[in-house]
Amino acid sequence: MQFSLTSILFAHSVAAAAVASPAPAAAVPGAEPLVLRAVWKRQTKAVSLAPANKISLKYSGDSSSSKGLTSGSLLGSGGSSSIAASKGVTSASIDGNMKLPSVVLESIATIKGVSCATKGSVIIPFTDATDYASAKKQWPAKDFVFVTTSDGSCASDGQRGFYSVSALAFDDKKTTVTATAASAAIKDVMNDAQVQWATTPGAKAKRSLDLDLSIDLSGKKLVDQGPFSVTADVAKYTGDISISGSLSFNFLKLKLSSMSVDLDYNSALALNLTTAVKASKDTTQSLKFEPLDATVSAFSIPGILDVGPLLSFGLGVELSASGTVTVKTGILTTFTDSKVHLDFIDAKSSTATGWKPVTTMDNTFSVDASLQVNPYAELTVGMGVKAFAGLVDLTASVDTKPTLVNSFNAHAEVTSTYKSDTGSITFSAPKNVDKECKNGAWFASSLQFGVTASIGTLSTDLFSTTIPVFESQCFSFNLIKRDDLTTSPALPRRAVTGRRIAAY
Repeated sequence: MQFSLTSILFAHSVAAAAVASPAPAAAVPGAEPLVLRAVWKRQTKAVSLAPANKISLKYSGDSSSSKGLTSGSLLGSGGSSSIAASKGVTSASIDGNMKLPSVVLESIATIKGVSCATKGSVIIPFTDATDYASAKKQWPAKDFVFVTTSDGSCASDGQRGFYSVSALAFDDKKTTVTATAASAAIKDVMNDAQVQWATTPGAKAKRSLDLDLSIDLSGKKLVDQGPFSVTADVAKYTGDISISGSLSFNFLKLKLSSMSVDLDYNSALALNLTTAVKASKDTTQSLKFEPLDATVSAFSIPGILDVGPLLSFGLGVELSASGTVTVKTGILTTFTDSKVHLDFIDAKSSTATGWKPVTTMDNTFSVDASLQVNPYAELTVGMGVKAFAGLVDLTASVDTKPTLVNSFNAHAEVTSTYKSDTGSITFSAPKNVDKECKNGAWFASSLQFGVTASIGTLSTDLFSTTIPVFESQCFSFNLIKRDDLTTSPALPRRAVTGRRIAAY
């Protein structure tokens, strides 16, 4: 049977979530961030040498040479998990409104061999006398800013330096300018800045931070507690999360003006659980197993920006039963090209589109019994962003606990009620249940889930719903056998990138 919602379980959670969550600088051991380096393009035609109040700086890094990142823990499960940055080029740009007029030296083709080897000085040689004369005429004697590359010891390798100029000296014979200047932090020279980041996978035009995720807990006993045991006959999850974002920060007001993240999500999940109950009386319990909790420092511009994603994934089952019974539940679900726009400042501007999961499921059990067997998968996907030496330190995440509520009623009960921390569902028996249903046995199933977004210490419910999966009906199924469900989920073809990623 197919229906399009059971999986907003992973979807909506991942979706609205890819916003932020861990402290991005806190990468797990061995997971080194991709450090973006300053990039520039020499001008092929004459440019104005006059100081400007607006500048634009580009950074880039090639993730093709970085190793796949395996992180987090499986909490003794013996299973496997991985989080890997996809191949591609990660880029970022900074557009700044400067406190003082500024000159980006890398943009002037006739400046070569800038040196900051002498502390307190920036030496700027010109190869063209005309440009030198123009600079001598247009550059003020003091109170402006030079922006340099790392050449000539002017900044850390691959980064940029910002220098506040207090005096200039001109050597007409050598066409060289020597500035008395002090190194400054970006927050000290800019009024405000807009930062954008993204990745271009391979040669495609799609831009995002691209992560491939996989988890395999097949064959593991997840829970063995009291009268209950839960075994994951098949538990395989694979996902592809693509994230791009931007922020604007006002240094004068020390205020974040805007911040948003756009996320594309694809996933496939195969989850077959066998739950065994041996209870002498009515027993209700929620059993949870959290196989993965990981952070990855995705990329960094030292002193300016650190961005890192978080993934927390858990499986569980809520049970209410008496007697001895074994229940098998099976779910196969996929999401394709689901998108979320998350606004950190104005939650009302956040949107989610394309959440149309396709899910196949079944339930089988060993004996007729009245019981609740409700498997669920909890997922948190988020992102932490630090910027400008801690002036921005914001984490956000989206959490969801989609629960497939299965109510088996073997004795013509008129109603059956399921209660949990997310709400309650009451099922009503089919009409004439005692006459129409053999032995009075009937069954009903619904998907219950909600999505909660958290930004800093604030949280809000983005979504909450209950979707009928099986209307109340007599206990006689013609469902596909669980053994026929695919046990190796593969991500469907992505319409945007044309890539196909097999999970196993």
